[in-house]
Amino acid sequence: MFRDDQTDDVNGSRRSLLKGVAAGSVAAAGAGTASAADAAGYASMAQKEQVRARYDTEEVVRESVAEQAGEFLAALEAEGLVESADPADLVTEPKGTGEHLRSDRSVNVGAVSGDDGLTAHIDLAYRTDEYDLHVIVQPEAGRTYGYLDRDETVQRLDYDSQDGVTIQERCITAQVCDNELCDDNTGNYKIYEVECCEDSGCDVGWVVGCCHQFPGYVTPCCEACGC
Repeated sequence: MFRDDQTDDVNGSRRSLLKGVAAGSVAAAGAGTASAADAAGYASMAQKEQVRARYDTEEVVRESVAEQAGEFLAALEAEGLVESADPADLVTEPKGTGEHLRSDRSVNVGAVSGDDGLTAHIDLAYRTDEYDLHVIVQPEAGRTYGYLDRDETVQRLDYDSQDGVTIQERCITAQVCDNELCDDNTGNYKIYEVECCEDSGCDVGWVVGCCHQFPGYVTPCCEACGC
């Protein structure tokens, strides 16, 4: 079963601290300052599209998911959260955001800034009547994690070979608009769920929708967690 290492309670002072940092970050980014862009590792829409385009086929996505998330998926299968851990049963042809949000089994691919530059951001969605499960795979960053959404609660899931699937503390969350096209329509940008923790920093979660006016900040983490 899941190992719950931390509670879901968020310390009030931590919330205040991160909100203050984020507010300052948004102001700097909105002003278009070079320092804010440099600190956040600014990436243009075209640069992100180049990374995303490498994962444009079901075969490439399946190989990446198998390599990066194979053990994690096997553990999720053992927990009864997926019927099969075989990427061939879970990975579909990458879908645009609108179709992705309407599908029970779906893959949406984006690109986000990581510590070492841009990484593809694969959102593997597995939806049932009881919960939505999102497995996030970032191939260039070598990272995999997940979110289990049961409507009233969302749990952050991590995995290691010793402890198996663990539930980690969810910190401050926000939904932010990024400079990635939703469905290849101009002016239709992706909205991501973003999680900010004082100790571990920022994690970009699953795509939740589209916005029609990109607000002009630098990255999702810059707005949600601070540059």
